Amino acid sequence: MEKGSLLEGKYRILGTLGQGGMGKVYLAENIKLGTLWAIKHLKKKPGSSCNLYIEPNILKKLNHPALPRIFDIFEDAENVYIVVDYIEGVSLDKKLEEVGCFPEEVVLEWAAQLCDVLMYLHSIKPNPIIYRDMKPANIILTEGGRLKLIDFGIAREYKSGADSDTICIGTRGYAAPEQYGAGQTSFASDIYSLGVTLYHLLTGKSPNEAPYEIKPVRWFNSNLSSEIEDVILKCTRLDPSERYQSVQELIVEIERIKKSRANDVGHEDFIRKDAGVYRHRERDLCASFKKLVLAVWDNAEFGCELAYMAAKLTGLSVLLIDLDLLSPKADLYLNIRKYPDRIINESILDSSGFNSSGLNIVMDSIEKNFITHELLLKASVRRRELKNLYILTGNYNLENYEYYSNESLVKLIEKCYQQFDVVILLVNKSIYDSYTVISLAKSDYNIVPIRADIDVLREFNNYLAFLKDKQKIPLEKTKFVAFEYNPATNLALGTLRETTEKNFIGCISYSAKRARCRNLRIPYVKRMERNIVLNYINILNAFCIVPKPGLYDRLNNILRELYLIWRSVKKAAAKITRTRLREFTRPEGEKICP
Repeated sequence: MEKGSLLEGKYRILGTLGQGGMGKVYLAENIKLGTLWAIKHLKKKPGSSCNLYIEPNILKKLNHPALPRIFDIFEDAENVYIVVDYIEGVSLDKKLEEVGCFPEEVVLEWAAQLCDVLMYLHSIKPNPIIYRDMKPANIILTEGGRLKLIDFGIAREYKSGADSDTICIGTRGYAAPEQYGAGQTSFASDIYSLGVTLYHLLTGKSPNEAPYEIKPVRWFNSNLSSEIEDVILKCTRLDPSERYQSVQELIVEIERIKKSRANDVGHEDFIRKDAGVYRHRERDLCASFKKLVLAVWDNAEFGCELAYMAAKLTGLSVLLIDLDLLSPKADLYLNIRKYPDRIINESILDSSGFNSSGLNIVMDSIEKNFITHELLLKASVRRRELKNLYILTGNYNLENYEYYSNESLVKLIEKCYQQFDVVILLVNKSIYDSYTVISLAKSDYNIVPIRADIDVLREFNNYLAFLKDKQKIPLEKTKFVAFEYNPATNLALGTLRETTEKNFIGCISYSAKRARCRNLRIPYVKRMERNIVLNYINILNAFCIVPKPGLYDRLNNILRELYLIWRSVKKAAAKITRTRLREFTRPEGEKICP
């Protein structure tokens, strides 16, 4: 296809992203929405045994942060076109050309991420997915440091009753030996390809180049550990029965090696970022993370801070939805526009003559049975410094309670779960509000960020008992957080754990700066103190979104604090010394300026 050509009247070809054995992949722009997509072009070949519809049929079943999403498929007499996410980044084969090979610590982190996505594929019911084409060229490293697995052209569903595969066997050198025979590929086939990929990343030696075999990795680099060498040799055994029999078994070994090396050399898990805020390195994100919907009950301020920190500390896509129809506050706490740019730029009005919020736009589209990923993005308000945080603002309108059906909210939550990694719903306190009850029922977890006083705890415990009895929402689904916690005046942490039946997951310390920012309409999230950032890391760790700082991290932070105190004392002492020196040396009768 020529650059500039138009497909389906809406996709303009911008260039070529790559070419494989099954076809070319193009970068295209949706001219109606201005969004970028990857379009895979497959040519129909009469008599070919390869089914061109396997890839789209598999992609539409997948829902994982490390996998592309399919959005469209169309065809003509000679071609099939598959429209999927355009993933910005660079493939690992291109990175290998730049650097030659990667350090063991980096490859171990990537191995954990790749194991996570393979575990997901292998656990799909009723028929697990065998990827069959793991190699550096099919792995994209994003700007956030996360890996994405692309190209499902030869993936297949594993069926225990089948005795053979299709003949689309994969990339020579990386494909397991059984992919060339008459048998059926299995989980062990993906483990073989992963082992070869790790071998290539560690040594820089392609299996398709001399010496055309998988040698022990320390043959090329004696600084590599014997443990990683043993893992790769076991992954790449010719006999499938001699390899790891599951990815779960493999990742246990990977994590053991990571822990061993961390204990040997130690490393910092925090780097300075914006006025004392610290963030985790991208390589430390939890590989076990799965998509989440969290409902924040009766505390929009906490919900906004949680969403902001989740986006800032990770490379995950985070959507915040303000579902409090009576008192929406997300725009106040995050200091954002109440209406999306599309509304401001085009002066679009709703049927009542008022500007529609992002939530109104999306709910209207659901009522009309039309909701797309592009519309969700376009209706969202953004903060300039975070590309992965999206906010659907609310707008007070009493008619919304009657205009929008409960089914529309259910569809919205399900759609957002499919499209974003983390979805945070802000709901009000009322247990008789249908939006609150639906959100609490449809979420994975409900968070109650409250003042740590006995009267508030008793009130919410009564609400939980009511919801368990009337709405069948289990008690263990709700987690408590002490918001603006002051140990001098609030309940002790031990009492909180006991009172909440061990569903207490942490506290967010009181901050006078938060109160000042709140009243001045300054975004506190950009000026958050370091200790409160650590509070949020602990909260996010409870949901496996970021890892919890270990002993080394805590000691490192104490040393930083001591250094800052020492620097302040030194500066003050120097000032006193200069003042006394000037006073001692000034001419008699001359006054000294303070």
